[in-house]
Amino acid sequence: MNATTRPTIGRVVLACCAAALAAAACGTDDEPVGAWGEPIVTAVADQAELSPPLGAYAHFVSRDELARHRFIRISTGLASVCGLSVNGAVMCAGQISWYDQRPIFDSDTAWIGGQFVDVDIGDRTVCGLLVDRTLRCGGNNDDRQAEPPSGTYAQISVAADHACALTLSSAIECWGENHNGQSEPPEGVYTDIAINEAFGCALGAEGAIVCWGYNDDGQANAPAGTYSDVGVGTFHSCAVTTSGTVSCWGNDEFGQLSAPSGKYVQLATSSFHSCALNADASIACWGFNESGESEAPAGAYTQISLGGDNCALCVDGRIACWGNRPPESLDDMPAYREPEWPQPDYR
Repeated sequence: MNATTRPTIGRVVLACCAAALAAAACGTDDEPVGAWGEPIVTAVADQAELSPPLGAYAHFVSRDELARHRFIRISTGLASVCGLSVNGAVMCAGQISWYDQRPIFDSDTAWIGGQFVDVDIGDRTVCGLLVDRTLRCGGNNDDRQAEPPSGTYAQISVAADHACALTLSSAIECWGENHNGQSEPPEGVYTDIAINEAFGCALGAEGAIVCWGYNDDGQANAPAGTYSDVGVGTFHSCAVTTSGTVSCWGNDEFGQLSAPSGKYVQLATSSFHSCALNADASIACWGFNESGESEAPAGAYTQISLGGDNCALCVDGRIACWGNRPPESLDDMPAYREPEWPQPDYR
């Protein structure tokens, strides 16, 4: 989604030493940690080891079904999770939102028969990078964000109403909504991109960060320095420096700029909190924590992805999720201000 960097196969950060791999503790084989704090039920061991078959991504599945498989990459949306398997299959579980239980798409023939090397999910749109490095998207297309350009790419990042991709020549191309300049990235040579609803940031070839789009809270004012990873929330951004510390900037209403000390290798940001992967493969989170979204479970992980769901990929390929239980009503939603994006003049 909007809230995490998107490594493709071959660039997935495996931040675990041998000891961490041996001591992986993402729940138990019978009861790993599940989304919203509920246990995800796994199948028997031989089924749990299997990758989903090619073509399984033609429709969304239950969370229980998702838990039967192992993945090498995950992405979280507003209320959905997608996993990429080692054989290139993509499988997703979840729904449009907490209050709309329909899947993002029931059947999308454009996805059938493909083999993928990367996948990313926005609020209601999913895009995948095929083995031939072309793009396919499905789901919501209100702003034509599900209509990617032709060409070949190295990375894909999807937000609510627009998407961006890193070309094989290391340039950035974006499409979809552009009310705040979020689909107008600056020219340059880049190695990584992260986007949210109205702005984005990218890592330059020398490790500097460049941002564009909405900037009322300073979330697009990246500090000088050299970085290895970057993530963007709604009103704040964070990045891992080349020395392994985390630097954050923008709005700090919920302590989302107060990253704990440590040595980190990857991070992900959501609207008002962030999580980072330690060099020892554990996870540290900070910021908004009304529903336990900043309380990651103990264990050894290889990747974090934050959206409406907060999930991480265990070293054994299982998905663990936490926090963000659905509120009983809109009145129970966190009392933070809704973003007021500038709107275009259609005259």
